[in-house]
Amino acid sequence: MTQLKEAALQMAARCWCDDETKDRVMDEKLAAAFAKRLEPLLDVKDWASATLTAMNVGDVKSESLLHKKLREILIGFRETMADLGEPGYELYSKKESGK
Repeated sequence: MTQLKEAALQMAARCWCDDETKDRVMDEKLAAAFAKRLEPLLDVKDWASATLTAMNVGDVKSESLLHKKLREILIGFRETMADLGEPGYELYSKKESGK
């Protein structure tokens, strides 16, 4: 299990610990479905953090390495959204392109 997937599942499971939901029995399938949609958002959060870092990078070498990582993160986000069947991301699907 990837770190993002594990973090997303933990966040989803914590929803049943909130004051307004602690009286309900946790639904594991619902938590997994929520986590599946939450995981790409956590990836975007990392992307946004990296973007903010890029704004503060001084030397060209570090900036180009960071730019490459930002591109990889964005591609991964698009592929994940496509594989989840989210509208608007069909062109990025790894399933259809055979990647």
